[in-house]
Order: sequence, then C-alpha cells, then structure tokens
Amino acid sequence: MAIKAIMNNRVGLMTVAKTKDAIKILTLCLNSKALEDGLKGDVLSILTVLCMTEDDPANGVSNCHGTVLSSFNSFREHYREKRRFQSLVNALRSATTNISLKAKYLALINALINEAPDIDLRVSIRNEFLSLGVQEALNEFKSNEQCRASQQLMTQIDVFGALQDLDVEELGNRFDPVVAELKVNVDTLDGAVTALKELGHRAGLDAVVVSSRPRNCFSEIGSCVKSLFMVSLHCKQKARKALQPQLELQLAILSLI
Repeated sequence: MAIKAIMNNRVGLMTVAKTKDAIKILTLCLNSKALEDGLKGDVLSILTVLCMTEDDPANGVSNCHGTVLSSFNSFREHYREKRRFQSLVNALRSATTNISLKAKYLALINALINEAPDIDLRVSIRNEFLSLGVQEALNEFKSNEQCRASQQLMTQIDVFGALQDLDVEELGNRFDPVVAELKVNVDTLDGAVTALKELGHRAGLDAVVVSSRPRNCFSEIGSCVKSLFMVSLHCKQKARKALQPQLELQLAILSLI
C-alpha cells in the first residue's frame, strides 16, 4: 500500500527522485524472489513514471531518466549480470511472468529507451535491448492468443515498434547528404549493399586490419562504421527487413563504439 501511495502522489515521487539511493534500491528489488507480482508491478510503474518525470530544480529533482538508467548499472554489478538489462529481458520473456506484469516490464523498457534526451542515446539503449532478444520476445507475444487478448501489452508492443520506426526515419534523414553523394538508389537491397561497399572502400575498411592501426585511428574507424550503419538504416521498410540479420549485427557493433 505504501508503494501505491508513493506512485499516486507527485510529492511522494519527488521525494523518491531526490532521496539518495532510493531509485537504486527500488531497481534492486526487481530481482527479489520475496516480492509478490503485485508489488513488483508497482515498482516497475514507479520506475516508468520516474523515467518520464521532468526536471524540477526548485525541488532538487533533475535527470530522473539518467538516474533510473544508472540504477541498472548498479543492478548489473550487484547481481553480476553479464550484460545490462539481461534480467529485465529475462523476466519479460519468462513463461512464469503473468501477462499484466509483462506489459509493465515492457512499459519500463519503452520508457528507458524513449525518454532518453537525444536520438543517439535512444538508439544505443534500444540496441542493448535488441541484442538481448526483445524483438524476438515481442514477436512471440504477438503470436500468442492470451497475449494478444491483453490490450495493455499490445499497446506497449505497438509503442516499441512505432517509435523505433520514427528513430530510423530520423537517422535516415540525417544522412541524406551522404546518400546523395554516393549517387546510388538505396531504396533497394542491391542499392543499399552497393552504398555500404562504396563507403567502406572510400574509408579503406576493406583493406584494414583494425589491430594493426595506430591507436589514434580508432575514432576515424568508429566514425566510418557509424556512417555505414546509418546509410543501411536509410533503406525503406522492405530492404530493412531483408537486411535485418546484418542490421542486428551492426547494431551490436555500434553500441560498442
């Protein structure tokens, strides 16, 4: 009841937001086997709302999204996760997690991604979740009759896909000048592959072994890889689907740069 009272009260949320380690403790609670599903759902909802909480300098509240994000770094260290968000995705996918709770897990994932202050951070966080198998989980949910009956879960799945598409479009627009310079039609799969090869050739990546390059060349190589990735994202939906396995690999590489 105390958690619900906090969640339904702005003063309570502001108190949690500015109390040292409160968000970190709430996040650590998600892995507690003693926490019932109802309370776990409340904790998920609080963290979701905190991600969306605007700065309130007058009350000493700032960067709530960043604080929640950092709390998952602490979670990873405390529970010795191999990768950040691994337990969050495992809980989402678990057969023992009820559908209502799945919707709340996905709502938090959406908030962690989409409340990031800029597109580069959104893409980076989304890539972490994609590399952990979130998209596969959502595809499974969409083919499950019980999951399809949950409007709450289906809404969160739609949000995940729709905002991902918007970010892809924005990134594509950002690299319109690069695509125009290449003078190839990236609206087709063959054209996209040609563009990627051309950029790679210009950057010298087709003949470079990274380990043999001087240390001060790493940033240049990273920039080239990002350009390759951005051009691939410029492809329209049909081409993107055909390139999905390669794109997922590029997403994983990009998150390490």
